[in-house]
Amino acid sequence: MKALVTAEPQTAVVKDIPIPEPGPKEIRVRVHYVALNPIDSLLVANPTDKPGRVVGSDIAGVVEKVGSDVTDWKVGDRVAGLLQGATSGNPRPGGFAEYALLEHDLAIHIPSGVSLEEAATVPLCSLTAAQALFIRLELQAPFPNPFQHKATNEKHPTLLIYSAATSVGLFAIELAKLLRTPSGTPYRIFATASPRNHDKLLASGVEAVFDYKSSTWTEDLRKASGGVSYAVDCIAEDMTTAQISQTFGEGGGKIAVIRKSAWTKDGIRPDVEPIYSAVWWGLGHEIIYNGRMPARPDWREFTVAFYKFLSAGSPKDPSVFPISGNPVRLMPGGLERIVQDGFVLLGSGKVTERNVGAQAQGGKEWMRPISAEKLVYKLNALIGDDPAERRGTRRFSAHIVFTFTGSESLLFSTNVVTPMAPNPSVQRNTSAKLTVAIDIGTTYTAASYHISGNKNRSNLPMSSFQEVNKWPKQTFPDAKIPSVLYYDSTGSARLYGAETLDDTLLMDAEINIWEKAEWWKLRLRPEYLPAPSEFIFPSLPSAVTKVDTIFRDQFAYVIENVRSFFIKAYMNGEKYWRDLATNMDVVLTVPNGWEGRHQQRMRLAAIDAGLVAPSEGSRIKFVSEGEAAIHYCLDSVIVHSVAVGSPVIVCDAGGKSGTTDIGIYKVNSLLPIHLEEIASPQCFLGGGVFVNRDAETFIRGRLKGSKWWDTEECIQSAMKIFEQHIKRSFRGNEMRMHIKLDGVQESDAFRGIERGRLAISGEEMVEIFRPTVDLVKCGLKEVIQSWGKAIDQIFVVGGFAESEHVYHELKTMAGALGIPVSKPDGALSKAVTHGALSWYLGSGVQVRVARLHYGAETEMDFDPNDHEMAGQIKFQDALGRWRVRHAWSTIVKKVGNTSFGHTISATTGSSASLYQNYRLRTGSEHSMPFHRNFTEHESLEVEMELYAYRWDNPPKFFKDNGGHLVDGFIHLGTVQADLTKCYKASRFNTALSGQKYKTLEYDICLLFDEIELRARLRWKEKNSYVFGDATIAYDV
Repeated sequence: MKALVTAEPQTAVVKDIPIPEPGPKEIRVRVHYVALNPIDSLLVANPTDKPGRVVGSDIAGVVEKVGSDVTDWKVGDRVAGLLQGATSGNPRPGGFAEYALLEHDLAIHIPSGVSLEEAATVPLCSLTAAQALFIRLELQAPFPNPFQHKATNEKHPTLLIYSAATSVGLFAIELAKLLRTPSGTPYRIFATASPRNHDKLLASGVEAVFDYKSSTWTEDLRKASGGVSYAVDCIAEDMTTAQISQTFGEGGGKIAVIRKSAWTKDGIRPDVEPIYSAVWWGLGHEIIYNGRMPARPDWREFTVAFYKFLSAGSPKDPSVFPISGNPVRLMPGGLERIVQDGFVLLGSGKVTERNVGAQAQGGKEWMRPISAEKLVYKLNALIGDDPAERRGTRRFSAHIVFTFTGSESLLFSTNVVTPMAPNPSVQRNTSAKLTVAIDIGTTYTAASYHISGNKNRSNLPMSSFQEVNKWPKQTFPDAKIPSVLYYDSTGSARLYGAETLDDTLLMDAEINIWEKAEWWKLRLRPEYLPAPSEFIFPSLPSAVTKVDTIFRDQFAYVIENVRSFFIKAYMNGEKYWRDLATNMDVVLTVPNGWEGRHQQRMRLAAIDAGLVAPSEGSRIKFVSEGEAAIHYCLDSVIVHSVAVGSPVIVCDAGGKSGTTDIGIYKVNSLLPIHLEEIASPQCFLGGGVFVNRDAETFIRGRLKGSKWWDTEECIQSAMKIFEQHIKRSFRGNEMRMHIKLDGVQESDAFRGIERGRLAISGEEMVEIFRPTVDLVKCGLKEVIQSWGKAIDQIFVVGGFAESEHVYHELKTMAGALGIPVSKPDGALSKAVTHGALSWYLGSGVQVRVARLHYGAETEMDFDPNDHEMAGQIKFQDALGRWRVRHAWSTIVKKVGNTSFGHTISATTGSSASLYQNYRLRTGSEHSMPFHRNFTEHESLEVEMELYAYRWDNPPKFFKDNGGHLVDGFIHLGTVQADLTKCYKASRFNTALSGQKYKTLEYDICLLFDEIELRARLRWKEKNSYVFGDATIAYDV
C-alpha cells in the first residue's frame, strides 16, 4: 500500500509498505480521507524516531477487516479514528496511508448524516478539547466520565476560549455549549479571534468575541464577563497564557494549555494555574513526545467514553454528531501533496509563523492562509474497494481540484516549487470532450466541468468532475456565487456574483445608481407554480424589460469564468480551451416543474450568451434538478444499502434555489445504474430563500424604532450574517443565536440587543424556519402517500438540507413513517452540477412518468344529446356531416396512480395498454395520425398546435364556446414540419373536376428524449416507416 513516511532530511515521502494485519482487538480501515493537524508537520520537521515512521493522526474511512475478538464492528462500517502519528516509543504507525489499524474501542462510528471528510476532522482535536474541559478544568461532562469532578457552585460560570477559530477552539465551543450548572444554567462563552472570524463565532453561540491583537482586549473581556472562571488556551505560546490569566475574576482559576513549553510563565497571575497534558495519553500507550510519556489507562478510559458519546450521535438527531465537525478545506491531490502543500501551510513551529508558504506557492487559491477550517485530503480509492465502484464504473472523484506531477524527494520547506499541471491533451485520448454543467439557482449559481477521453457516453471514464471554485472578488474560493447582478441605466450589467458583495464596488453601484437584480429566476417559473402567500418578487431593474436578458448576462459571465478558471489550470490552457470549446456540450439544470417552454427560453439565452453557436443549439442539454440529484447520490461514496427493486425518494431542498424538487424512483439495477421514475415528480416554491425572507421580516420587526432601524445597510449586513452563518449553523437546540449589528456597540434589553448584537432565541429561530420546513415536509408526505407502498429510503440534497435543523426535521418526519433519511457523502453544494455531469455521461433513468397530458385539437361529430357540446360552434364538412372543433385529442397521457409494472385507471379496463401511454421509456414515441389532401402547388408546410393539460382527467373540449382555453390547459407551442419528402413518395389522384391531388397519411410524433420533448414526422413507404424532420416552436 502507499503511505506517507518520514525520511531524511526532515521530510516525508510516499512509499510502498506492507498492508498491516489487524490484531485480535483491532480493525483495519480503508482510509478515504485524512485531516491535517499541526503535530503532523511538527513531527516531520522535528522527528523523534528514525526515518520510516508512518505520518498522520486523523483518518476516516470504511472498515475493511476485523480482528478475531471484535464484535462491535463489521466490514463496511464507516469509521473515524486517531493514531499516534510519527511519535516513537512503540511501533504503532500513523494514519496517512491507504490502510490503517485502529483499536476497536478507540474508533468512532460515523453517524449516517455525517460525511467522511467532516468526520476526519473530529478525532484528535475534539478529544483535545474534551480533555481540556472535562479532565484538566474538571467540568461536568455530558457523558459518563471516569474522572469524577465536583460540580461548580457558580450561578453564571464563564469560559474563555483563546484563539477560538482554531480546530481545538471550534470543538471547545461545541462542547462548551453542552455545559450546564447543577441548576441547568448554561455557561457563558467568550472567545478571542481575528476580526474576520468574529461573525462565524458569534453565529456558533459565543456571547462575545474579542480581537486578541487589541491592546485592551483583556480589560474589555473582563469588563464584559465580570471575570472568567475557566479558560482554554488553544495557542499556548509566548505571552498568550499570561494575558489570559489577566481576564480571570477574583479567586483566579485554571487554564488548560495545549502545549507544554512554548508559552512564557512570566506575568501569569499567581492565583491562576496553567495545566498541560498531551492528547496522546488518551491512547493508553507509552510514547515519546516532549520526553517519555507513560501509558495512562484512566485517560484511555476517558477516550473510550468520549468516542462512544460521539458515536451515539446527537440526542435530538442520532444521524449527526452531538457536536459539529470543523469546516473542511479539501486540498488537491492525495498523499503526494501533503508535504508540498499542507505541511507548508501548517509550518513546523509557532502558530504565529504559520501560512508562510502561501506566497511561495504562487498564490494558488488552496494555499490561502488557514482560517477556521481543517485541511483535508482525499486518498485515491482503488477500483473495487469503493462502494460506488462495486456498483459499476460510475464513481468519479468530486474533490480533486487539479492533478499535478511531482517528485517524492521534494523537501519540506517554504521554497517548494510546484510543477504546472501538464496539458491533458498530451495524456488523454485525442477525442477528448469537454462538458460544462451550469446550475443557476434563485440565490446562488454554480458550474462544474468534465473532460472525457472517450466520446462513447456509455463507456464512463474514471475522470474527475471539477467545480469552478474561484470567481472574481471572492475573499476565499467557493463553488457558489450569488445569482445577483447590478444594471446601469442603459440596461448593461455592471456587477456579477461575488462582486455584488464587495464594499468598494457596492459604493460604485450606489454612486452611479445601479439597480440590483435578485431572485429573478423565479420570474421564469410556470404560471401555475404559485408563490408562497404574501411573497412579493423583487422588481427587475428599470432598464431590463425581460428576465431572459438577465439569464443571458449570467450565462455569459459564468462561461467566461469557467474559461478563465480552465486556462489557469493547465499548461497551454488557452489553446487547450480553444480545442475543446469548439464541440463543447453544455448541461443546464431546471426545476422538475419546468417544461419545454422554459427550457427553450434558457436555451435561447445561452445561445445569445455565446455558449454555443446559433446553429448548434442541440449541444445544450437539460436535466431536471431531481434527476441530477439522484445521480449524485448513487455516485457518492456512500449509498446506504440501496436494495435493487426498491423505491427511493430524492428531495432536492434548494438553498440556492427557490424551489424544492422531489422525485421517486425504482432502482432496477446498480451495476450499471438503471432507474425507473414511478410517480410524477413534485416541484414547488419552497427553499432557503424563503427562510431568508421570513428572517428579514423578523429582524426588521425586532429593530423597528431602534437606533438600527433607519439604516438599510444595517438590515442588509444583518441578513448577510444570517445567510452565511446563522442559517447554516443552527442545529435546533441552541438557546440563542447572535447577529452583529453595524453601528454603535450599545445594548437594548427590550429588543434583545446586547453590545450591538441581536439575540434570536432558539424558539424564534425554529419559527423562522417553520413555514418553509413544513412546506418541504408536506411535499414529501404527498409523494409518500400517493405511492402508498414501502419506501426504501429518502436521499436529501440541496443547500437547504445542509442545515442540521432542517435535516433533523425531515428525518423525524420520515422516521415516524419508518423511512430512513440520508445524505450523500460529499458537499451538497455540488450535488446538482456534479450530478448533471454524471447524468450526461450515462443517464440511468430509462423510464419516466408523464407529468402532463400532451395533445392537440381534433374535430368530432356533433351530438345534440351531449351536454359538453352545448354552446360549441358546429359546422358542416364536405360530406355533409355536422362537426365541432376545439375537441381534445390526447397524444400522451399523464401518469395516474401507479405501481410497478402497470397503471390503474377508472376509465379503462385495460391497464396493460395504459402502461405504455403513462410510462415513457427514454426515446419512446407517441403519435397523432393525420389524413389530408394536397394539390400540386399547395404549401407542404404543416403545423399542429401543441397543448398540455395539468390535471388528471382532461375534458372533451380544451376551449370553451368563446374560444378561450379551459382552466388547466396550456398552449405549449406549434409543431412545424415539411411534408415535401412524404409528398414526393406518394401517388397522384385525380378529382372529378380533373384537379390532381395527393392524399398524404402521416403521423406527427412526440419523442421523449431524456427530459426534453421533441417532434418528428412519420409515414409509410412500402410497409415501412420513414421519418422526416419536425420542430417545436415554443411559446417564449
